[in-house]
Amino acid sequence: MFEVLQNGEHKVATAYGVSKSTYGGRKRIRKGKQPVQAIGQGNGAGASAFVMLSSTMIGVMRRKGFGALYVACLSLIQLTMVCFMFVDDSDIQNTAVSTEERGEDLMEKAQLSLDCWTGTLEATGGAINPDKSYWYLLDFTWQGTSWRYRTQEEMPASLYAKNPDGETCQLRRLDADEAEKTLGVKLAADGNMEEEIVYLKEKATAFAYQVSCNSPANKNDAWIAYSHTIQKTMHYPMPGTTIELKDWDEIYWIVNKATLPKAGYVRTFPHAVLYGPKKYQGTGTPHPYYTQELTHLQDFVGEVNRGTTCGKRIQITTEQLRMETGHPGPFTDVPYESMCQCTTDAWIKTLWKSCQEFGISIDDPFGNLQLARKEDQFLMVAFVNKNYSPRKLRSLNLCRMFLKAVTLADICTMRGDRISMAAYNGHREDQTIHNYRWPRLPPYLPEILWTEWQKALDECFIRTGSREKRIQKELGEWLVDPTDNWHWHFDQETGTLFHKEDDQFRTYQTPRLTRKASQAAVFHPGPLATHIPQEAQLATIVPGSEGGVILLGHSSHAPALPFATPTSGMNPTDTLKAQSNSLKEADQWAATNLKCEDEGVTIAGTIRQGTAIAVSDGSYGAGFSTSGFVLTSRKKGTPSKVHPVTGSNIVPGSSEDHDSYRAELGGVMGVVVTLALICSLHNVLSGSIEIGLDGEEAMKSIFAEGEPKVDASAYDMITDIRRKLRSLPIVVTGRHIKGHQDKEVHRSNLDRWANLNIDMDEKAKALLARVLIKKQPVPNKTFGNETVTVRYKGQKLSRIHKDQLYTEIYGEKTKAFWIKHHAIPAQLIDTIHWEAQHRAFDREPHGKNRWLCKHLAEECGVGICMLRRKHQKHDRCPRCNAAKEGVSHVLTCPAKSAILKWNEATQHLDDWMAAKYTSQQLSDAILTRLHEWRFGTAFSKIIGPRRLKNIIAAQDAIGWENFLGGRVTKDMAEYQQVHYTRIRRRNTGDAWMSKLINQLWLVMFKMWDHRNKVNNTTVTKKQVEDLKQLRFQVRHEFSLGTTGLGPLDQHLLEDRQEIMGYDLQRTQEWLKRITNTRSCMIRTAARLRDKMKYSRRLMSRWLQTANHPPTPQAALPPTVPVTGHNTADPLSVHQQDTRSPPS
Repeated sequence: MFEVLQNGEHKVATAYGVSKSTYGGRKRIRKGKQPVQAIGQGNGAGASAFVMLSSTMIGVMRRKGFGALYVACLSLIQLTMVCFMFVDDSDIQNTAVSTEERGEDLMEKAQLSLDCWTGTLEATGGAINPDKSYWYLLDFTWQGTSWRYRTQEEMPASLYAKNPDGETCQLRRLDADEAEKTLGVKLAADGNMEEEIVYLKEKATAFAYQVSCNSPANKNDAWIAYSHTIQKTMHYPMPGTTIELKDWDEIYWIVNKATLPKAGYVRTFPHAVLYGPKKYQGTGTPHPYYTQELTHLQDFVGEVNRGTTCGKRIQITTEQLRMETGHPGPFTDVPYESMCQCTTDAWIKTLWKSCQEFGISIDDPFGNLQLARKEDQFLMVAFVNKNYSPRKLRSLNLCRMFLKAVTLADICTMRGDRISMAAYNGHREDQTIHNYRWPRLPPYLPEILWTEWQKALDECFIRTGSREKRIQKELGEWLVDPTDNWHWHFDQETGTLFHKEDDQFRTYQTPRLTRKASQAAVFHPGPLATHIPQEAQLATIVPGSEGGVILLGHSSHAPALPFATPTSGMNPTDTLKAQSNSLKEADQWAATNLKCEDEGVTIAGTIRQGTAIAVSDGSYGAGFSTSGFVLTSRKKGTPSKVHPVTGSNIVPGSSEDHDSYRAELGGVMGVVVTLALICSLHNVLSGSIEIGLDGEEAMKSIFAEGEPKVDASAYDMITDIRRKLRSLPIVVTGRHIKGHQDKEVHRSNLDRWANLNIDMDEKAKALLARVLIKKQPVPNKTFGNETVTVRYKGQKLSRIHKDQLYTEIYGEKTKAFWIKHHAIPAQLIDTIHWEAQHRAFDREPHGKNRWLCKHLAEECGVGICMLRRKHQKHDRCPRCNAAKEGVSHVLTCPAKSAILKWNEATQHLDDWMAAKYTSQQLSDAILTRLHEWRFGTAFSKIIGPRRLKNIIAAQDAIGWENFLGGRVTKDMAEYQQVHYTRIRRRNTGDAWMSKLINQLWLVMFKMWDHRNKVNNTTVTKKQVEDLKQLRFQVRHEFSLGTTGLGPLDQHLLEDRQEIMGYDLQRTQEWLKRITNTRSCMIRTAARLRDKMKYSRRLMSRWLQTANHPPTPQAALPPTVPVTGHNTADPLSVHQQDTRSPPS
């Protein structure tokens, strides 16, 4: 590729054609000049070339020992990073070795790191642009009970780098709270969003100005501009922003007050409907705060599951959050309002807050806090359960962190019967039970905090009146092994204390030791020992006189050593069934019905030989999924008979999760789990097997390269299966089988794969038939190899679909709005068939949906609204002249013309229901109730079966005006489904319901349209005078002709007679459009003239010098203005590479 580029002769393409002169090529090389460099703008190999180049540079930095080291405080996993890079934008990092190292101590390493990076850039033809580079030096200091970042005045330092001319320049340094625009986002190292909020407000103001000055052609165009331009601008930075709800509302108010009136809504349109999902009759535009937080949730799950560097950083910050709260388990379950003051502001903290607001719980695989002994308790959990105030909890947490304590065992003596006086009085010991990595702590805490600490211990743990600080329930046996972290041990047999010093132990003894008096005696140091007795116990001591120590207590419960991780419990002598019973509970469902005559012995042999195959198939129906699978040999006839392993399962998941795709995956899950059992039972260490199924998409999702997206269907099963496959000791491949081949060809003429697929299809369908009889749902569960599990309102999610989650989360606000304003009983709001309403909503054009949202929210042009907005001086109905005309009055107006229109509309509804084979009893009941509600008469007794009476009673409670608005009880669809089944039609009740709702909206719209036609026949004197003035302006525009109009705009002058007949509003719109068009065309023509004048002058110069080019000189590569990331690492240097990007 480089040879072609360097030997090729390059020409210049211009507006005047392709140049005859060339540059580059072999002539240039023969003249002794350097060949053309780089790969060219837009080259498809740009990305690969960049990776090859940058990875070499990063490798040099890594081998030199430069970069950042991050350590998780609980699991102690380590992450090393050299830099972030995005094309020529890079941020190199360096961190301290320990938490006690100061920022100033890091500067020498930082300068060497920058020099090395500059050298690699120079060696590869690049350089740093100092004007676009900056750096942070991050360190903090404690002030009383709070910490803050140190400033440049407190921590003076400088960094220097060479510019493209080889001159040494000082780089710009920023404080932690200063933000710099990087890849379109203004982020500060301390995570504050102040400058990003200002930047987004500027974007919002610019958009609002454009909308105000250049009015869209119609309301639909304005809405498209609102939802597809400015909202996308706001969504772009959301993965990295932590902007709060009130700030997002302020940003969007700038947009809304300019755009909503242009799109047909009032500025004060209710947020519950404006940001409401379409499923619950909102406009469908998402609220930015909810979108931001759900984006964070997707990123959390996706990055952690993929095991990326970002995922590891998330793990490190999550473990730090867990340590700061002192709570074990899901961080999202920790009470935010109680514990938020105890934690550092961070990206993970905002996710914690929002998840708790939304009812979301996240189970993560990260390091967790552990109880040390039986009867142990987590300190902060006990304090929270005592209902202490957030302020007091913060004080107690500061004391706990100062003592490096997590559980009660951390502050008790080794005997486990009392709290250590050192911990009670706020003295930190030099040893801990757990091997956690603690942050830099304050040198001391105020006395008032220790007074609160002591009072809390007395209230929560200590027996009433105990001077020895004995706890209410003595601690029991050890659950962890503290031996490696605990320095003091006591041997009862010899009466000797042992203190760990490096790899040896210092002995301590007392001359007057007795068993009863040992705890009061002073032990004095003695000789060193190489080991301690096996029977020695953990001991607690305090300093004594003359360099000695006093023994306070020792563990009366020996640690349950060894502390080994429990094995899987599988034994080679077990049966296949016993093996399946010993599986993790989360995986037992996949292999519940295993059958095999020889416990999988022959299948294990075929796996080793590479002749094993597996076939699975799934079946789905009525919200349930089942599957069947078989493991056998590739050929039916073999020298020794192969006993197949067969099985089936019921796939877990909610009814919304299930489909044929998930059923297919359930079969593969059964095969993979069974393979793991056979490999373990028969010690299969190598071999292969091929899995076949007729679900092509399921096959691709399992065996495709790269990780699936978190919003992919059945994401939980796909990721679990792929992890299980990677853990197997054998090679597993897949093949697609065409399904249901027996419908075209007799089974005797089909191959082995097709016949096995048919058998498994029958097996899955037979199980499904049995399941549908019982109809006992199997809830979704955490699978054995799943890492991150997300639950919403206690139900595990099969995928993290942002739009679906938003619909349910923000939909609660929208439903609450309808409950309040439309008198829907709260207990009945979820009995409404919202899914059918959603499908009906999607079926309508956008203009109709806009009308519907405004009508239901009572923000349309009825009398009370028009008076409130000062668009008219009264609130009377134009048909009957009644005062206080509202939305309900539009439907129930007593005017004779309104009654006629109502009868016409409901007759059309009756005709539609008859055409759709609606149950006659149901149809009669609906029309009867609508007429009774409309005319205000008492509800009559419904004639029909009891179930129909119950359905109408349920709708009575919801309301019949709500019925017209599309709020219909689900039972009505089920009743119609039974009717369709009885008359043997293939229609469905849900589809009928969805289309019925469209017809109900049509009734409402006809009444509204009739009202407006009556209202629009009245024209005021002022409107007549205004129209005369505007028509005079129209005649003037026609007199100007096509001057200033482009060819595509001249249609505005086509029909003068029609335009002169426009009403007031249309005339205003026409005048605004034609005047704006003329102005725009004049400005465009002026700019084009100036541009062409400059181009002609430039081309003329070039043509004069084309045949006599000057002697070429070596030129520096052009500077590409791309900005880089800011980072919140202890040292982050951002620089701009001047090398041309490869693409």
